[in-house]
Amino acid sequence: MTQPAAVHDYQLNDMKVRSGDAYALAKYEILLEWLKPFSKMRILNAGCGSGELSRMLADAGHEVVGIDSSEEHIKLARSLSDGRANCSFTACALEKYKSESLFDSVVATDVLEHIADDGKAVKSLVSFLKPGGWLVVTVPAGQWMFGFHDEMLGHFRRYSCGGLSKLLRESVDLVNGRYFGFFLVPVCLWYSKIVRREYPVNRSRSGSWFSSILSVLLSIEKMIKPPTGTSLLMMGR
Repeated sequence: MTQPAAVHDYQLNDMKVRSGDAYALAKYEILLEWLKPFSKMRILNAGCGSGELSRMLADAGHEVVGIDSSEEHIKLARSLSDGRANCSFTACALEKYKSESLFDSVVATDVLEHIADDGKAVKSLVSFLKPGGWLVVTVPAGQWMFGFHDEMLGHFRRYSCGGLSKLLRESVDLVNGRYFGFFLVPVCLWYSKIVRREYPVNRSRSGSWFSSILSVLLSIEKMIKPPTGTSLLMMGR
């Protein structure tokens, strides 16, 4: 089914500002820290979007294959990768992707909420893993925060910790998990639920007072595990 033009444009604009999104980059840094004990893994980044995480993983020494169903997202990702030999991209939906060899890790950031049958999607992600391989997933947290942003990004749902744990445990043994974005819950509620407008991502770019405060808050959050947040991060084997 073709997306409404407004939804398509909102999704593409969200990808175009991702490189300047301090929240997204801080979240990716947590995932890199989780994967830090493992060197030179072959990683499938399923739903790679505009490629920021793929580039970060490649710069950490991993071989990264990024796939995304959107040709426009893949063009952004290829541009961002700047010709890195250990980072490649293919425009392909998850259910149609074929690989000649399995991966040491599969990463899917903000992907499952876009898929109606998320259980089937998890099994598909795991099917690309070597025995003992690592699945790393992030999703938006808290169905009670579901609002304008979710609708415009084509989300089916947001997740609770218990719900995501149950979903993933059908395929992997969980070894790590946490909420992230505790300090941004009021921002999410105000913009997405109450005034129903896009998030002020541009204000988070470096150089502004808002950016300075946000950087401090995100740095604190990376060191603690808050009781709730706008995102859920989990890792299983």
